[in-house]
Amino acid sequence: MTGTTSLPVSAERRRGPNRAPGVRVALVIAGCALLNLPSDALGQVGFANAKAYQAHASSATFSYTVSAGSDRILIVGANVESSTRYTQSVTYNSIALTKVTSLLSGAGPNCETSLWYLVNPPVGTFNIVATTQATKDLSGIAMSFTGVHQTTPFRDTSQVGGTGNAASVGVTTVVGDLAADVVCQGDATLGTIAVGAGQTLRDSATASGVFRGAGSTEPGNGGTVTMSWSFTLSPTYAQIAVALRASSVTTYGVDVTPATTSTSRLPSNGTNYTVDFAVQNTGSATDNFDLLTTKLPGTAISVVSITGTGITQGGNPDSARLASLGAGASATATVTYSVGNVAAGSIDTMFFRARSVGSPTTSDTGRLVLTVIRPTLTTGKAVTPTGTQVPGTDLTYTITFTNAGSAVAVSAVIVDTLPGQVDFKVGSVVNNPPTGVSVAVEYSNDGGSTWTYVPASAACAAPAGYDRCVNRVRWRLLNDLSSTPPNNTGSFEFVARIR
Repeated sequence: MTGTTSLPVSAERRRGPNRAPGVRVALVIAGCALLNLPSDALGQVGFANAKAYQAHASSATFSYTVSAGSDRILIVGANVESSTRYTQSVTYNSIALTKVTSLLSGAGPNCETSLWYLVNPPVGTFNIVATTQATKDLSGIAMSFTGVHQTTPFRDTSQVGGTGNAASVGVTTVVGDLAADVVCQGDATLGTIAVGAGQTLRDSATASGVFRGAGSTEPGNGGTVTMSWSFTLSPTYAQIAVALRASSVTTYGVDVTPATTSTSRLPSNGTNYTVDFAVQNTGSATDNFDLLTTKLPGTAISVVSITGTGITQGGNPDSARLASLGAGASATATVTYSVGNVAAGSIDTMFFRARSVGSPTTSDTGRLVLTVIRPTLTTGKAVTPTGTQVPGTDLTYTITFTNAGSAVAVSAVIVDTLPGQVDFKVGSVVNNPPTGVSVAVEYSNDGGSTWTYVPASAACAAPAGYDRCVNRVRWRLLNDLSSTPPNNTGSFEFVARIR
């Protein structure tokens, strides 16, 4: 499942690795995270510069520089000390700006503020001219930005006016937006002004000592951004705020596969195992990914390494970095791990998490649930006839073997020692292994140091047909011994004569 949101949301999709012989894995799927972040280079509106102006005239003309950058916008807060709305036009390099809105504070001394904008303004230094209907105190601010959507630059607009010691208004944003506001303050005794928490004062100017214009910015937070100002002398005020929309959107996403697999493993005993996880970049841009493993309860599994094309292993074997994975591309991460010498039936879980570096709240997780298995080989030995026998009696020895464990027994070997009072009967061995299992029978005349001896009649002064040199017999199972009845048990026989 793939989801999309405009807020930093983390979700995990838990899956298991491909089935490998002898490993059982359980898997839970919870979903794949995909995060949308507005983007210029990193999905954010960028502030370029600001300049406040003031005049006592019917128009204010001031020089302003627009810096180079993609998806530019120029906004101008034009303020007039008036009882009616007097700002008539704003131009930059003789290009008319478009008015967003205007607002009158209310009871006098009045201040009127208006907000104007121009997308893709020419780069360079040119005059801004704010024109009114009569000579008034004028004060305002010009601000320019990059990374702003050129068709619908404003996600939200809000305004407030009145008289008091505080002004406050909220605008709706997503992460990557930039909130900007302009304010005018008018009173016979001006007092001081301060921006609210989280805002950056960009500039301010005062006309005739009694009329102020200012502007500020604050990053979008994925919700409502409150733009506020505080005043010391309860003046009249008018405030307009906008949320500047980012010009493009970069999505961040990651998917970890494969799906469920069921397996078990023997204790490593010096042999390591591997499991592969495919990491896919489901976002819209090249990204790096942190590869992180954890274990719970961690009693059996130990991670040895995380390797693969584009993967760099750090000093800690539990983590690595997958670099520069393109949008839509996949890479295979091979996790090498060992299994501790713990009891059969022990269960341990390894979590493999791929986390976006571009958006650390975006990740996906697969998990490997490992059940430890073991073979358990038991043997028994019987002889006929039983009881006390006289010299010269042939004794038939029967050796039984059974794998009573939870895993196949690999390369099983069974050794029997002959008593010193008997002679081995040449050619008497009878093998009864389970179906599908072949046996190699070997003999030793030196207590098991070597297994190349070949029995011979009358060897070591034994009677004809017997060999007194043989003191060990070994059966090697050439195939795995199952742990499932009836193919988990068998027997061997041989005959020896009492001296």
